[in-house]
Amino acid sequence: MAFLANGCALLVRGPTLKPHYYDPEHPGSVTATAGPRACTLHLGEVSASDDLGQSIAFRSAEYEMGYYETRRWSQTPDNYLRSALVRALFDEGRCRRVLSGDGPTLDARLLRFEQERGPERARVAVHVIVYDIHGVSREQTFEASRPFAEGADEARFDAFVAALSVALDDVVAQVVAAVTSGVAGPPRLDGR
Repeated sequence: MAFLANGCALLVRGPTLKPHYYDPEHPGSVTATAGPRACTLHLGEVSASDDLGQSIAFRSAEYEMGYYETRRWSQTPDNYLRSALVRALFDEGRCRRVLSGDGPTLDARLLRFEQERGPERARVAVHVIVYDIHGVSREQTFEASRPFAEGADEARFDAFVAALSVALDDVVAQVVAAVTSGVAGPPRLDGR
């Protein structure tokens, strides 16, 4: 009898988890800058650390990380980074995009894309390498964090996603400033 009672408990399903999906990308109008582009660049590999997937990560302490069971990104975080870099570098006219050749290449790896608890902050960190056939011209990690307001669970989480979006924009702006200042523009037609 005890076996049957335990067996039935094994066959009963618990409540179904209903994931909620979040998207930190905010649709904005792209405005191309007038004038010459600051650089010529190939966007190489854009990746994320193995622990950054669609499950939204939080950090309770420096060495303790967890994931929300029902909260997911609508895409993997490296896709958000790639979109932000393309928009800031090429769509807004800062750099001329090249697809092949010996020009400089930018690789980026997303290291942090998470919520920090106590105090509540959204943190983004990206490691970039700019290189060409002559070697690496820049290797650096860029980081930004933004606090967000406390509140009811859903409002607090929406505030976190908004703060993460701003932190991502801040990191990308740092990357763009560093890359455009250190990468030569396209050759001039008059030979100078």
